[in-house]
Amino acid sequence: ECKICGAGEFTSRGATETECKDCSPGSFQDVGSLESCTSCPMGWYQGDSKKPFCLPCLPGEFQEVIGQFSCKKCPSNTKSEHANSIVCINCGVGSKSDPGSAKCTKCDAGEAGTGLNGACEACQAGQYRTSTMGAITCSRSFFSCFLCCCLSKI
Repeated sequence: ECKICGAGEFTSRGATETECKDCSPGSFQDVGSLESCTSCPMGWYQGDSKKPFCLPCLPGEFQEVIGQFSCKKCPSNTKSEHANSIVCINCGVGSKSDPGSAKCTKCDAGEAGTGLNGACEACQAGQYRTSTMGAITCSRSFFSCFLCCCLSKI
């Protein structure tokens, strides 16, 4: 007997009869009655079985492998601005982000892009950076320069 399977299912032909089986998480079938399900492409996922579609990874997430049931959050100091991303990109020198971010922000006052790959880290003692300054380096404070200069002559 020929059995028609619905969307989210595939046809499994046994020795004596045709059986409908559910597509597993990470795959979909939008037509029905085909002999297999299709893996979700990179940047997409499906967390449930028996579905006729995959869902896009949201901004701040990515998925670089096909057939997955979830997306991954972008790590700290990276971002993915668009849906269905397959990679996260570095924020760049003087910028930062929390895990799962779609955008990067400039380093806070008192920080500069002096860490690994330009990540924000606190200014060293005797240095400063205000929020209106460039975020790449910290500046030496006038007071610390005055102390170095003048105290060395005493």
